Amino acid sequence: MLVGGRSRFISREGGHSVPCVEIPSSPPSSAGVRAIGVKMDLADRIVGFLLSFISITIFTYYTFWVILLPLVDRGHFIHKYFLPQEYAILIPVAAGVVLLCFLCIFVGFVMLKSKKKKA
Repeated sequence: MLVGGRSRFISREGGHSVPCVEIPSSPPSSAGVRAIGVKMDLADRIVGFLLSFISITIFTYYTFWVILLPLVDRGHFIHKYFLPQEYAILIPVAAGVVLLCFLCIFVGFVMLKSKKKKA
């Protein structure tokens, strides 16, 4: 039963009424949280779009460079837009080695921090 903005629960055991305050479905500050969430959501979408665009661009360039360029004559003007074929292997191998080094350094730092916490 709703009385003056409060609902009352009547127990079956003794007929006692216990006043209860209705709890709104969302807290009053949720509008601010939603606005921040929308801004973060928009920022996440922009970052995701940029990362996707860069990845697709690199994939397309590398695909043309490695798969289609060897089929084109050496004197064709399109060869001036691409590096020599040797770099098609060297660049990904170097990037992989650098990535592996950073990964090992990161794991090493995490292991050192976990030892300091235990001691």
